[in-house]
Amino acid sequence: MSYIKINTDGAYNPSTHDAMIGVIAHENKGMLLGGIVQNSANILDALHVDFFAILADHQLARDRGWRSIVIEFDSTIIVNKFNQFGSDLSVLGSQVENGFT
Repeated sequence: MSYIKINTDGAYNPSTHDAMIGVIAHENKGMLLGGIVQNSANILDALHVDFFAILADHQLARDRGWRSIVIEFDSTIIVNKFNQFGSDLSVLGSQVENGFT
């Protein structure tokens, strides 16, 4: 295997603050390798659902020992947070900073 591709998405219900994330991993030729479905309560907003989905991606890769991964994700805000240099003083910026330590 040259790389593992991980696709992820999330859904958020603002009236109940419940969220659901789904993660699917497959190798570069398309063979399914695993996945995760998680339900969470008391989520602040849809942006935090995306953040928790990225954490689930990394946890799955870490648990399986995958070193070469490609993550496909549809939230440019979250991608920009992870690629940002310098300090981000927002609540989400703090969680991004602490999420991978």
